Amino acid sequence: MNPREVLLKCTQDALLALGEPTMQSLVWHLNNAGVQMVPENFDIRRFYAALKDMMGGGADIIMDIVAHTMAFELQLDVTLDPRAPALEKVLKVLEVAQKVAR
Repeated sequence: MNPREVLLKCTQDALLALGEPTMQSLVWHLNNAGVQMVPENFDIRRFYAALKDMMGGGADIIMDIVAHTMAFELQLDVTLDPRAPALEKVLKVLEVAQKVAR
């Protein structure tokens, strides 16, 4: 599985942790906001912006979960600064994953 597919899977898993009905509702709203939840078109920046509009600070919790889950799934040794913005944590894990995948 390539890093972008893992990113989407971990993102979906983080949303699913909120419960199936909540996840389905969020995905519906995200789709209406132009966020495509398919690996080849998934844009984590756009996802985060739309999620932040809907959930406020809760979006940061989701992104923290995504970052840590992705690092775990890919067995990456990545040190994440707990004070860093949540989106930056995810982007750092994605960057490391893409370097390892090459």
